[in-house]
Amino acid sequence: NGVVMKGGYAGFGEPDPDARDIDMYKTVLSGDLNGDDVEVNDPCDLRTEASRADNCYNVVTAIEIGYYGGPNTILDGFAISGGNANAVENHRTGGGMYNLYSSPTVLNCTFTGNSALGDGGGIYNDGSWPYLINCTFSRNYSNWGGGMANGDSRPTLMDCSFIGNVSSYKGGAMANYDSSPPMNNCTFIDNRALLGGAIYSGDCFPKPANCTFTGNSALKGGVIYNNDSSILLTVCTFSGNWATTGGVIYDDEGGSTLFNCVLNTNTAVAGGVIYSGDESSVRLTNCVLSGNMAESGGVMYICDESNVKLIGCTLAANSADNGNVLACDSYEHQYPNVVEVSNSIFWDGGSEIWNNDGSTITVTYSDVQGGWAGEGNINADPLFVEPGYWDTSDIWIEGDYRLRAISPCIDAGADAGIYEDIKGNVRPFDFPGIDNNGELPDFDMGAYEAVATMQGELLIQPNKVNLNARSKKIFAVIRLPELVVGDDIDMSEPFVLYPGRIEASEQKLLLSDETEGDGVRIRAVFDRAGLLAAMPDQDNIEVTVIGRFLSGEYFYGTDNIRIVSASR
Repeated sequence: NGVVMKGGYAGFGEPDPDARDIDMYKTVLSGDLNGDDVEVNDPCDLRTEASRADNCYNVVTAIEIGYYGGPNTILDGFAISGGNANAVENHRTGGGMYNLYSSPTVLNCTFTGNSALGDGGGIYNDGSWPYLINCTFSRNYSNWGGGMANGDSRPTLMDCSFIGNVSSYKGGAMANYDSSPPMNNCTFIDNRALLGGAIYSGDCFPKPANCTFTGNSALKGGVIYNNDSSILLTVCTFSGNWATTGGVIYDDEGGSTLFNCVLNTNTAVAGGVIYSGDESSVRLTNCVLSGNMAESGGVMYICDESNVKLIGCTLAANSADNGNVLACDSYEHQYPNVVEVSNSIFWDGGSEIWNNDGSTITVTYSDVQGGWAGEGNINADPLFVEPGYWDTSDIWIEGDYRLRAISPCIDAGADAGIYEDIKGNVRPFDFPGIDNNGELPDFDMGAYEAVATMQGELLIQPNKVNLNARSKKIFAVIRLPELVVGDDIDMSEPFVLYPGRIEASEQKLLLSDETEGDGVRIRAVFDRAGLLAAMPDQDNIEVTVIGRFLSGEYFYGTDNIRIVSASR
């Protein structure tokens, strides 16, 4: 208790021995007692490499450092390597660090090249609550939890990285048993295991937030394997992970809840993103899933009485032989599932849902390519700002899945109990000029709520439209407040006029010498036929013109025109 160790000092022989820079003046705590360790190409070889047979079992140990003593017991700025926990009992866990009923604070440390016959190549936490901040775990190896293993523990991880760790069985980066570690702003890259390439959980409830998972792999659960466990993932990104089943998540009597996550280019044979089986539960809210692939269930493979719910999600350009988005296919068709989808978009694949076991699939207020029966559903191009795609070198180019002002998905959803979008914008937002769902609240379909943040002054010319006039054009000038400059406006996006959902045929940003007074002005030209077709029996029409800022938010203006005929 109360011991503070800091590495990274210049030391004797330097102009200032007390100068501290942990990158320049690396301080190594090494388990290589004979100083003869041979580097290995694969972390799997750490345990059997002959030069490591003499290495110490645990490089660092913390024994009974109580929770309240933890903040005053600090290990800061060390590289910890060469631990080889290859014996029995406690000497088979925690090659780099072994914490027993301890809660030290570990800062700015790197755990690399450590191994364990049992649990936790880098760290094993046994009944412990340590704080780990800005630490890196790379190329460690064990049977369970290549980088870290937690038993009845609750470590807190902030700004940590797990890179290239390997487990021969469970949890390439981390294995949890009766442990629920919170994680914030952590990175998991190229970790691998049999179950759970990055994280394995048994009887746990871990909570990663603002984390990134890339290139992790496993037989089951390329990133996460939940065994009778639940996981809460918030604002996380998953890309390029793969497995035979469950490219990102494998739920075995488990539960996965994802809020505001982005998942792309993950692959598997079954369930490019999620495999849900054995009465598991999956909840996705405000998530974007694109470019994921599998043979069955490009996004999700659902079986054995699972319960799945998607609210406000955008699923685009996912692909599979059976079910580009969802595949329901229980063993011998005996255990159908329950799937509920609302306010979501399934697009750019076709054959989005494959129901091969008689599951109950309810889809409402969603845009499904190819169509799907259900209240409020549509089958129309959602008109994303920039759809993602595979280039000629088979590199995925991620899209911008916000909705253009002309999108039929704006104000076409319903109240599903979610009142923010993936970016924190308030739902619903009554987008100016649009009404796609009658008297219902104006929720948008998909992960993004289209938001107009500024109203300008709109002048329509002519403001009296003669049905018999030769001119077939309507001219609009919208003036924005002084705080806006021309470079704020996305002039590549056509302005839109409502009613009629008419895109401008011409538009021009007026320069300062072409305007009077302060502020920015834009001139746009529209075809009047679309307006008249949208409001054939109206004499007086309120017109809205919408443009977009480069930030993705919209601005608008309104004006009134009168429709007359030559006889009036």
